[in-house]
Amino acid sequence: MSDPFSQIERQKRVVMLGRLKKLRDEIIKHDLLYYRDSRPEISDFEYDCLKIELENLEKLVGSAEEIEKFSQKIGDDSDPGFVSRSHLSKMFSLDNTYNLTDLKRFDEKIRRKICCDDITYVVEPKIDGVAINLIYRDGDLLHAITRGDGIHGDDVTQNLRTIDNLPQKINWPTGFVEFRGEVFIRNDVFERINEKKIKAGEEPFANPRNLAAGTIKLLDSNLVAERQLSIILYGVGRCDGISYHNQSEVLADLRQRGFPGQDVYFLATGLDEVYEKIEKLGSIKSTLGYPTDGAVLKVNELKYHDLLGCTAKAPRWAFAYKFSPSQVESVIEAISLQVGRTGIITPVAELSPVFISGTMVSRATLHNEDEIKRKDIRLGDRVIIEKAGEIIPAILEVNLAKRDPTAMPFVFPKNCPSCGAILEKSNGDGFWKCKNFSCADQCRERILHFASRNAMDIHQLGSTVVTKLISAKLIENMSDIYGLKMYHIISMDNFGPKSSENLLMAIEASKHKDLYRLIYGLGIPSVGLQTAKDLALKFNSLDALIGATLEKLMMVPRVGEKTASDIIDFFSKKQVIATIEALRNHGVNFSNG
Repeated sequence: MSDPFSQIERQKRVVMLGRLKKLRDEIIKHDLLYYRDSRPEISDFEYDCLKIELENLEKLVGSAEEIEKFSQKIGDDSDPGFVSRSHLSKMFSLDNTYNLTDLKRFDEKIRRKICCDDITYVVEPKIDGVAINLIYRDGDLLHAITRGDGIHGDDVTQNLRTIDNLPQKINWPTGFVEFRGEVFIRNDVFERINEKKIKAGEEPFANPRNLAAGTIKLLDSNLVAERQLSIILYGVGRCDGISYHNQSEVLADLRQRGFPGQDVYFLATGLDEVYEKIEKLGSIKSTLGYPTDGAVLKVNELKYHDLLGCTAKAPRWAFAYKFSPSQVESVIEAISLQVGRTGIITPVAELSPVFISGTMVSRATLHNEDEIKRKDIRLGDRVIIEKAGEIIPAILEVNLAKRDPTAMPFVFPKNCPSCGAILEKSNGDGFWKCKNFSCADQCRERILHFASRNAMDIHQLGSTVVTKLISAKLIENMSDIYGLKMYHIISMDNFGPKSSENLLMAIEASKHKDLYRLIYGLGIPSVGLQTAKDLALKFNSLDALIGATLEKLMMVPRVGEKTASDIIDFFSKKQVIATIEALRNHGVNFSNG
């Protein structure tokens, strides 16, 4: 007779193996979304919880060989579209925790290993960006490489050269040196970029880390420059000609050599002091100006680093403590609807103002109808607000215990809040759209997009001016801009002869802009700046683009079937062709060269 306890154990092992496989598949999926596509579907906290569960299961059922092989896949940000280069010394990721007890265990392991109480720690902000390795040869910047799999990464040197305060040449003895750091988007830059996207009716970037990761992998270094990447360096890899003794010495020397380095870091001699410094970092993180999601604890004495060594993926002399997401409760006072330039209707929660992560928050995007239904969000609900990446206010969930029993589910309107046209649900993305090309809000956003810096660059045509021109019935669409006269403009508030003349000169200059700017400025759905450049290069004229077939469009780099279909659908609209003909009659450039 078989042992029933053995059968139970086998069944439990089968269940655990099934869960282990599911966890590994799920983590690989989220890694691809996070590291390669820069569009994560879950928060860092949720991802870290998956990894903790995986590690616990692996201890029970996974072989050491399997674990190491899988661990090497985690965190690989390599992109097949970039040249791969080798690091001179391996780049590691960091083990992390949300639990102070784990820091205590980390400290105990170190003291047991080196048998010494003479240990100091450096406590640094954990920057939420993209890890980078800078290789200098004889003082000249040779390569900038992403972490990749730790052995090889993507060469993004041209994009890193757009960072103004990154030295291209340093005073260094003969030989190689690797400096490690983090590339990121500053909070104020991130907010400005997202405000522009929201006004254009486009989905905002989820957090600064996503934007930085996407920007660093762009093929157009001019667009990278416009995104204003920043960098902070905090470590060294291979180092010829100079010997460092402490991590604090590395940080000080980086600043002395003109690198953008850590402005804030602390030395601590024991765990009580470490906890104190971590708490201090948590209290000032909102004032730093860049995205942080925790604190990094490093053994200061470099002589102990070799002794402590590394696991397959992380050093044993460093550990990251991550702050739990900032959350507060607020009340949904109203749900308003924004109309973007492509007609997408975006619901926005109007909140009772609440202070979170250093700023007052009174609005949070609800994305679309499906999001409202999934979270069952209703007017008057008390909701938990979190700042995703310490920047974007997001509604995590409803506090159902405090819901008014009379609260009714939100019913998405059937008509456009701007023009009253019947809304249509787009297939696949869950968005309601206003298909009325003459919708006033859409027209306003299209004009602003057309005049924007990356399009026709009529910088005097900002939001306030465009609103005034529309209210005065001087313009209705982008082509009307070229019919403006001096007497039209000077009649508006705050416009004198000189400012009116400057605006007219900028309008006239825009007629001669490159073709790709016009294509981008037209606001074709799915066509961003880089795609507009690709289309201009392929077709050489707007007329050729208008007449292109689906097959020809799909031959253009980064143009798939959906984008190609969007282009054809856009140019099939009578109002679009009428606007284009008006632009032609005003003398706007329609071709390359």
